[in-house]
Amino acid sequence: MIPSSRFIRLTNTMRRARNLQRQTYSIFKFFFWLT
Repeated sequence: MIPSSRFIRLTNTMRRARNLQRQTYSIFKFFFWLT
C-alpha cells in the first residue's frame, strides 16, 4: 500500500498539471482569437 502523503502529493501534482493544461489551452485560444 502506498503512503498517504505520497498519494496526496501525486494527486496534487496531477491536479496542478490539469489546471496548467487548461490555462495554456485558454491562452492559446485567446491568441488564436486575436489573430
